[in-house]
Amino acid sequence: MTWKTITTSLGIQYIGRLAGLFVSLFSVSLLTRYLGIAHFGEYTAAQAIANLVITFSDFGFFWSTVQSYLHHEGKLESIKEILGIRVIATLVLIVVSTIIVLMGNFSTPVKQAYIILGIFIFASSVNNILIALYQAEYKMLWPTIVDLFARAVNLGIILIGMWMHLPLLWFILGISLASFSNLAINWIGLLKRQGPIFPRLRGVSWRKYYDSVALVGLMSLFSALFYKIDVVILSWFKGSVDVGIYGAAQKMVELAIMMQSLFMASLFPLLVSRFKESREAFLAVMRRSIIISAAIGMPLSLYGLLLDTQIINLIGGRQFLTEATVFYNGIPVTTPVVLAILLVFVLISYLSSPYTTGVLASGQVRQLVKVNLLATLFNIGLNLWLIPRYSYFAAAITTLITEVLILGLNGIYFCWRYSFRPPIWDLIKITFATIPGVIFLVYTAQFSIAIRAPLVIVIYAASLSLLMPELRQAIPSLIRSGNKATPSQRIAA
Repeated sequence: MTWKTITTSLGIQYIGRLAGLFVSLFSVSLLTRYLGIAHFGEYTAAQAIANLVITFSDFGFFWSTVQSYLHHEGKLESIKEILGIRVIATLVLIVVSTIIVLMGNFSTPVKQAYIILGIFIFASSVNNILIALYQAEYKMLWPTIVDLFARAVNLGIILIGMWMHLPLLWFILGISLASFSNLAINWIGLLKRQGPIFPRLRGVSWRKYYDSVALVGLMSLFSALFYKIDVVILSWFKGSVDVGIYGAAQKMVELAIMMQSLFMASLFPLLVSRFKESREAFLAVMRRSIIISAAIGMPLSLYGLLLDTQIINLIGGRQFLTEATVFYNGIPVTTPVVLAILLVFVLISYLSSPYTTGVLASGQVRQLVKVNLLATLFNIGLNLWLIPRYSYFAAAITTLITEVLILGLNGIYFCWRYSFRPPIWDLIKITFATIPGVIFLVYTAQFSIAIRAPLVIVIYAASLSLLMPELRQAIPSLIRSGNKATPSQRIAA
């Protein structure tokens, strides 16, 4: 496996995700306007619970599937066993979670929506294993196209629902149908290449895969839990309007960190191979990854803060600009305010993810489990304490504080363990590079976001090139560094 193959696969995913990003933004914009704040809150709450269950059902099996497939040289027997375990676990979780939701303090529309989302949970969980097979061979063109197609299917269902003036449950059904179509087409794609892949449901022991999934599964679970549990807690204690106000801002944040997740996932094999080579090579890649992450995350967060009102108006409509159920010192906490808080979280997340990935690549999984467990308990405790009083304002603040905690713990641990010095001077130069864009946005507040957003990107790119011309070679340098990896290191990665 060459790094040209890896970078090609990553490029395909970036292009597909970018196209999917626009489809998703358009879909969210239509839903917020059609459903209104309250019904969009119910839509968000039901989907948040479903995504939480999917997180529990994964438990590290994605990475176990990749490892098992490579270890057995493409043989599918172990994959069928993992698929069987995933199917059984998912069905049990669907039943248990449905009982909890029906007995819980959720509104009737949320309960009805969650029952329909059982299809979405099952299809997404099984599809995750199929995606792992494509990822193991870096054959991501097909699943990327299929994912884009599924988003288009969901968009089509939304448009039909709006045209026919259908209720909330129709749009929930759209999520499930789009997810099921994604699973079916990916399965057909593998059928043509490798034959039928059916789950083995008998004679399967989870213990066989314990060592490969347990710690990574716990780390992934705790990492995702604190970011997804707040909407569930918010829906439990507050009404659908509160969830809708928070959900509109959170949707924007999910899209903002999508590209960072892809970048760090693609960087992970390179970090593993450089760690095996030498500490100096490993830390050099870490330094570059922090610089690139900051160069993307800082303007995204800072310029977003200056565009937050226009972003919400574009995506959610004017109703989200003024609606508020929480007041702090007499000031209404509206969706733009929530988005501003979460955009600071985006910046911290961009700075935090290289350290988290570096700790994982160096084999210190137990450290990540401890940190993520502590962060999750802290997050849940703070949300349970503050949400009953401060609602979605507390959820946003708690998310930000938790990410700061993760950055501090993982950053300090990594710097201490590997005597690593963060690229402070480079981060300062990136900060200075954002200033011309800030000035431009401040003095063009009367213009449309369609004019301001593209121009500020051009201004930032120009100023960054002047202050940090070496950054233009950072990503090619990472790729060239990856090409030096030995075949055994690539397999290990």
